[in-house]
Amino acid sequence: MPNENPDDFDSFRAGLLTSLDPQGALEGALAEKIVADLWRLRRIPIVEAASYRRGCKELLVQQAEEAVRQYESTEGDRLIASLEEKEVASCDRQAHADAERRLALARAEFDDSAFDVTRVLQMSPEPFLNLWRHEVALSRSREAIMLCGIGSSGLFCY
Repeated sequence: MPNENPDDFDSFRAGLLTSLDPQGALEGALAEKIVADLWRLRRIPIVEAASYRRGCKELLVQQAEEAVRQYESTEGDRLIASLEEKEVASCDRQAHADAERRLALARAEFDDSAFDVTRVLQMSPEPFLNLWRHEVALSRSREAIMLCGIGSSGLFCY
């Protein structure tokens, strides 16, 4: 994912594997699955926060666009208006320019790389729709640990 440091994952992975101390191929596979699932699940609050911030920025952009439009006059209905050149009354030119500057600032704040993840998820929602798979996998990994157990020598199965 963007903005993730591979070294952070490596450290996270090493810490969990040390803690679990898997013995054998099965325990190693379960431990790797636990690492992957926990790493993915920790992203959820990060993506939720980015999605919320993005929504707030989108609202600011919409409000700024409306502020700009209030100083513009057009002929005809909204479809035709989008094709027409917009005119600004001479008495509103300064206010229109100020509104356009605020709109440009709102759009600039909206151009944040942290929002790229939310844009991708919006265009392709399968990751959210399949989130339950990761939750189920984590539950199964947790159940496997409960069945196997963690002792002083690490993860073991009966």
